[in-house]
Amino acid sequence: LTWLALSWTVAAVGETTAFFGFIQTRLTEMLGATGVGLGVAVALSSLLLGLLHTEYGIVGVLISAVDGVLYSVLRYRYTTLWAPILAHGFIDTIGFVSVFLVGPVYGLW
Repeated sequence: LTWLALSWTVAAVGETTAFFGFIQTRLTEMLGATGVGLGVAVALSSLLLGLLHTEYGIVGVLISAVDGVLYSVLRYRYTTLWAPILAHGFIDTIGFVSVFLVGPVYGLW
């Protein structure tokens, strides 16, 4: 339960706010908030999120980067950070509960 609480505060709220609330916003201010500028901002902030997860290997980096694109879509679709924060929290919760019930799944990392 401690790890789950930490994942909601540090990962869901912290990472999402840092990468998609701060970094992505600064990038769109520099590059533009539509078209190519927005695409580059989404790609860079998602890539940075992925690189933060190198402890999970290349698969973890790629999955985290793809999740970052999903979080960006949610952010712009619902015009709030709460949608990606909740998505991030639920994804992490599913992962923690799965590892708790089944154990780690080796072979992909």
